[in-house]
Amino acid sequence: MRFQGIYRVLLLWVCGFLVSCLNDVDFDQVNDFEMEPVVENSLVYLEYPVPVVMDSIPLGLMISDTTGIELFSNSFTVDNLKKAVLYFETLSTVGQPLSLEIQLMDDNFVVLQEVAMSLPPSDGQTEQVSAEELIYTEENVEQLTYVTHVAFSVDIPYISNRNENAYVKLKSKGTFYLHIE
Repeated sequence: MRFQGIYRVLLLWVCGFLVSCLNDVDFDQVNDFEMEPVVENSLVYLEYPVPVVMDSIPLGLMISDTTGIELFSNSFTVDNLKKAVLYFETLSTVGQPLSLEIQLMDDNFVVLQEVAMSLPPSDGQTEQVSAEELIYTEENVEQLTYVTHVAFSVDIPYISNRNENAYVKLKSKGTFYLHIE
């Protein structure tokens, strides 16, 4: 008796599937799929407390730091990148004018692009800000995909009035425009 009930339900299900309405499925629609995401990502953040740096190196020298970035380590990003905007912002409370240089380099540390920035002297209380924006369009975005290192260097001049709270900071971010088909 119990099996007859289950058997009837299964029979109804099978009959329902055989007479149900079906639409043709377009499996080619996956080829029409397009998406254009925009991704923002922090690139580099560096902070140099100037009194600490001054205690460790002679004045008048240049300090620098190089860091690796893995933004373009996979082929998916490289193949789908259509545009990119890199934004660099430098802040300083050092009482002397500063000159800074940012270098984008490849695996062999060959410089692909340089950005020079300068900051006026600070009164020690107010941050001085300098900003640069690099825009890569479809014509030159491939050059950016070779970047694996970013180097930041700042020329430390003679500082007559030493501010114990003085610093130099670099903030950077990238906005990446992808086209996925």
